[in-house]
Amino acid sequence: MRVTLSRWKVVFAGVVAVLVLLAVIYGPSVYARLSAARTYRKAAELSRQGRLDEAVEALEEVLALRPHFGEAWHLKGLVLRELGRADEALDALENATLHGPSNAEAWRDKATVLAELGRPSDALAAYEAATGRRPGWADAWYGKGVVLRRLGRTHAALSAFEKTVQCDPEHANGWCGKTFALTHLGRHQEALAACKEALRLMPELADLWWCKGVSLAKLERYGDALTALDKATELNPQHAPAWSSLASVNLDMGRSLPALAAATEAARLDSNDHLAWFNRAAALCRLGRTDDALVALRRAIELDNRCREEARKDEDGHFAGLRGNRAFQRLVGLRGVD
Repeated sequence: MRVTLSRWKVVFAGVVAVLVLLAVIYGPSVYARLSAARTYRKAAELSRQGRLDEAVEALEEVLALRPHFGEAWHLKGLVLRELGRADEALDALENATLHGPSNAEAWRDKATVLAELGRPSDALAAYEAATGRRPGWADAWYGKGVVLRRLGRTHAALSAFEKTVQCDPEHANGWCGKTFALTHLGRHQEALAACKEALRLMPELADLWWCKGVSLAKLERYGDALTALDKATELNPQHAPAWSSLASVNLDMGRSLPALAAATEAARLDSNDHLAWFNRAAALCRLGRTDDALVALRRAIELDNRCREEARKDEDGHFAGLRGNRAFQRLVGLRGVD
């Protein structure tokens, strides 16, 4: 019996020694993980409460304990962005994607900050990483489309917006993006179909009514275009492009006075809108106010020299009343004029 007990004492002592050794080796790591987890939960709660500066402090404690904690870096990036500290937010999100490369949301949020910092090419790469990790995520496809449109890659942007609404048929911004891209590409019948879906989801968005009006006008459905553009200016009386388009449609319909009123309002809202000044010049000319028309046309040409060529060709006959005017001839560069 004494021998057996002695053996058990030896075994027990060995186990205790091993446990002590493990505690010495791994104890600090385990403690750090547990402490970091508690502080991370505290930081997340502070963030939800809007106590952002305190949340940042808590997250810095977390990362001092666990510098490779990707989720903590991600949350820190989001909080810093909310605080308007974009450069620091980007640094945090860089670490989030470094330590958590499979986190699609971190890639999307990194892309968002890059876009806000005026780095669309880098943002595009981050959005591609996000969609690569979550191919069915509509929001990431939408963000990618916005960046592609900013880069002037309208066809690629359209593909991204189409993917957006394929992933989520109720994605209002996706339908808006698709509408704008199709309108820009001159695919007006398709643009109207997309616009119908977008307006079903966002009926009070003036930009959509403006795009609808532009497409209807291009399809020579002028009455419907007027209705859509009137709606756009009703929803947003400060929408200068809608007023400018309204002037164009009224000119196409031979309605000079409403065209002049719309063009004048567009130029008041945006004094650098060359189309507003061009439309104003055309309406004034049709109304026989040639001196005022020349002043407006000169301003349009100053803003965009393409107006000179358009007035010279005058395919719509807006400036017929000025063709014999030498000042007009010199302004637009008609041949045979000194």
